Amino acid sequence: MRNGLKVIDADAHMHEPQYLYDRYIEPAYREQCPKVIGMDGITFVFAPDGRFVKEEPKAQMCRPTWYAGMEEKYGEAYRKWWSPDIRLRDMDEFGWDVQVCLPTGRNGNMAMDVGLIDPKLGAAMARAYHAWCHEYCGADPKRLKFTAVLPGGDVDEIVTEARRAVEKLGAVSVRNPLLPEGKWLHQPEYDRLWALARDLDFPISLHGEYRFRWFQLFAPLE
Repeated sequence: MRNGLKVIDADAHMHEPQYLYDRYIEPAYREQCPKVIGMDGITFVFAPDGRFVKEEPKAQMCRPTWYAGMEEKYGEAYRKWWSPDIRLRDMDEFGWDVQVCLPTGRNGNMAMDVGLIDPKLGAAMARAYHAWCHEYCGADPKRLKFTAVLPGGDVDEIVTEARRAVEKLGAVSVRNPLLPEGKWLHQPEYDRLWALARDLDFPISLHGEYRFRWFQLFAPLE
């Protein structure tokens, strides 16, 4: 509570561990999943595989000063990846009652990119990400919530994972899925997602991209 008002932070990013997919994805999909080979600050660096990841590691990285500034500003929170205990401590200090957590960069969001090419694998990556989210928010499920990521390449997978994430794992919203080129969320084939949102009473959140492409957030490294 802050100044007598309850506060909900609806854009509180989580910073996923490098082992996310290795540890949480189902064994049947482990070999197919893009491989995280390192970290650029708080974002995954993937091994190029010619299918899901075409950029070389250096091209996936931000300018060196980007994360140096974050470490200077956030200190221990940055170095410990905003662990649940640090997040809850900061919430107490600054007056947040609830935080709704989102994925960072292409970490958890990679499930959406992959889902446009391979819907089954994208759905498996989404399930892995949500399993980690559920565990993370379990530190205080009344105060820590998460937004689900949906694999947009197949309507059945979208609806199935949205239902599972909300009903079984505690997601309080789903973010707009990346859709195949030429597809839009208001088209009739996606009515099932809107109907599910109505029936389960959750919002569809919009964040950071349009339809099927990511915005370019950083200038290329020289």
